[in-house]
Amino acid sequence: MKSGLKKNVVVYFLGMIAFLIALNGIISYLDVRWDLTEDKRFTLSPSTENILASIDDRMILEVYLTGDFPAVFKKLEQGTRDLLTRYSRENPNLIIRYENPSVGSPEEVNSQRQEFQQDGLTPVRLNITGESVEKLIYPYASLKYGSKKVYINLLEADRAGVPNDRVINESLSLLEYKFTSGLLRLFQSRKKNVVFTSGHGELNPLETADLERSLRAYYNTSRVELDSMVHIPEVVDIVVLAKPQGPFSDRDKFILDQYIMNGGKVVFLLDKMRVNEDSLRTVGKFVATDRNLNLDDLLFNYGVRIQTNLVLSLEDNTRIPLQVGQMGGESQFNLFPWYYYLAAIPSSESTITKGLDRIRLTYASSIDTLESGKGVRKTPLIVSGRYSRYQFNPVEIDLNIVQYQPDVSAFNHSNLPLAVMLEGVFGSLYKNRVTPQMKAGLEQLEQSFKQNSEETKIMVVSDGDIARNEINPQTREPRALGYDRYEQFTFANRTFLINAIEYMTGMESVLSLRNREIQLRLLDQQKIRQSGIYYQIFNIGGPIVLFLMVTLLWIYFRKWKYGR
Repeated sequence: MKSGLKKNVVVYFLGMIAFLIALNGIISYLDVRWDLTEDKRFTLSPSTENILASIDDRMILEVYLTGDFPAVFKKLEQGTRDLLTRYSRENPNLIIRYENPSVGSPEEVNSQRQEFQQDGLTPVRLNITGESVEKLIYPYASLKYGSKKVYINLLEADRAGVPNDRVINESLSLLEYKFTSGLLRLFQSRKKNVVFTSGHGELNPLETADLERSLRAYYNTSRVELDSMVHIPEVVDIVVLAKPQGPFSDRDKFILDQYIMNGGKVVFLLDKMRVNEDSLRTVGKFVATDRNLNLDDLLFNYGVRIQTNLVLSLEDNTRIPLQVGQMGGESQFNLFPWYYYLAAIPSSESTITKGLDRIRLTYASSIDTLESGKGVRKTPLIVSGRYSRYQFNPVEIDLNIVQYQPDVSAFNHSNLPLAVMLEGVFGSLYKNRVTPQMKAGLEQLEQSFKQNSEETKIMVVSDGDIARNEINPQTREPRALGYDRYEQFTFANRTFLINAIEYMTGMESVLSLRNREIQLRLLDQQKIRQSGIYYQIFNIGGPIVLFLMVTLLWIYFRKWKYGR
């Protein structure tokens, strides 16, 4: 009896295993899957599916993040493989290859590294624990379609050493966006051009280094003086005015106006008020006055006005260090809330800012929207906090305000617009103002005056420092854009500006993928060290024991049923 029971258990057990193997093979062949995750991390977006469906010829995707390296990179490697497996299932024309650039003869490895260096790909350098060697890891991929090639940076924050779990989480969240936007760019006729103006005291290349470095993955960036041009060429896709400090001449404004009339896009990052922080910290007081950029009439004509004021926020602000005394001959500092340093709130009305973290603004002004041409849409992108106020020109800024309890009733404004996107058809500022002599001059340059624009976009931000990265005083290297060394936090300035530029250059179809969040359920490392072996035994042995129990109960039930 007992031997028969044992035989039945073994036969039933082997039968169930065979059934599960067969079922798994059938499901794999049919490619039947259900994504039951809360954030739908294993489901491709409709934008990705549409772009993949448009690939009608062989396209090669090479991934260089492969090989023997620390576990933290393994998460990113496995996440990349999982995503690209879904891509290749959607369209077999996408050929996936995994290449280790550190494998091969010394000549082959050095040749590959030189090619990466020429293309601007910087490796992550790792010192392997227990070994006296340095390992170079290339967290990149390349897309090749015909003669075109696009590189993709898989690691969101390219830092020295092993990235932490937060960085890997951010990188995993952006994988679909990066690959899909890379595919979309391959179908573009050319790499688009972002031009920063100079000649009016704008931020210098070192101050915008982090933003430009991020843009160069998909855009050409350069600088130009408007005084040296007769017009802005059509191949320029976006013009950025990054914190000019001197006035624009009428000639410069005419060039900008006609560029917009011809469908050009312009990003105005302007400081309306002049604030000298060096004087403020030295004396303790400073009177901020209007910075005359001679752009008010141009912006007014397009539908916005930057007020001559400074916005303060009671709660949504960041802190600055101020000296509180001395000890042992050394100055002692504490951090105090500085109402003029805004942790501004991204608006939920636009895909540019949806899902973004706070954006750091300093000495920003409020923006009014005005009636302009028919059909011009005005969307606030960044607003102040719930408890805000503003001070009109001239504004006396006094460091001593941090010593006093603020008057809450004075902060009686909320959601003051600090950045606005304008979209539509604009009228020229110079309509009915062009003389016959000006027209004749334009004709000699083979140019014509346009009174109304094509459908285009303009963005206005009331703080030029939104694009300025700090400089490490010891190394003279640029810090990450948006990084606050006092708060030890990186605000979303860079992401906001990149989102805006991508939106303005026609990448809005995949922009929502950038704001997609994938939550990693991280393990408690302390519990793993204390009782990890018990969890492993439970995870491995638990299902087996449960399966055997169910099998025995089923056999006993059958014997009881038929033994009656």
